[in-house]
Amino acid sequence: MLLDEASVTGTANIVMAAVLAEGVTTIYNAACEPYLQQLCKMLNRMGAKITGVGSNLLTIEGVTSLKGTEHRILPDMIEIGSLLEWQR
Repeated sequence: MLLDEASVTGTANIVMAAVLAEGVTTIYNAACEPYLQQLCKMLNRMGAKITGVGSNLLTIEGVTSLKGTEHRILPDMIEIGSLLEWQR
């Protein structure tokens, strides 16, 4: 898939669908924001096969199932920025 623009939500939706789809999905011009990297790393711990995490080229080999994992989400960067600005 070639994305016209690097969309975080679009990339995340494709990744989540592709991890359980048959075959290999390649996403060109994928978003690479920290939240998307976090999603891919969590899915890999669950048994997904995603390579290229952190780049704009993701390759996802579909698997038949995923397992559970524990995960701690990143803090909200907008809130952190607001707090830093407020304390200035």
